[in-house]
Amino acid sequence: MNLIKKTWNDIPRNPKTVREFGFILTGVLLLFPAAASGLKVFFAHQAFHYGLGWPILSLIVLFVNLFALKVMLLIYRIAMFVAHGISWVVMRLILGVFFYLVLSPVSITMQLLGKDILDQKIDPQAASYWKKKTPPPNREQYERLF
Repeated sequence: MNLIKKTWNDIPRNPKTVREFGFILTGVLLLFPAAASGLKVFFAHQAFHYGLGWPILSLIVLFVNLFALKVMLLIYRIAMFVAHGISWVVMRLILGVFFYLVLSPVSITMQLLGKDILDQKIDPQAASYWKKKTPPPNREQYERLF
């Protein structure tokens, strides 16, 4: 419950950001259905149909954005809260897919080939596992590059 409260309270309440969100939402509600219908016409060869509901909903959102900022703030916070939850799930899915489809096969292949990239093999003959490092260059080497 604390994570939900923290996430909800961390959503910024800046009026400029809320207004920008309202204008973007207005544009999306107005243009996205038209673009989807246009794609249907182009690919499925169906008649162009753009319902009246989308422009009306877009106008409602525009008026709420201009005249009822507190209502738009609530819509904005709900949308950002849902977006945060979706991003949490999607990030774990992407990382899981990356791990199982990229890192695991690479690891199995390296083990089958006997490669030891990190040089972790135990050498009973070695006096130390310390790696000698080259010293960093001194100041004169940086000043005389030729």
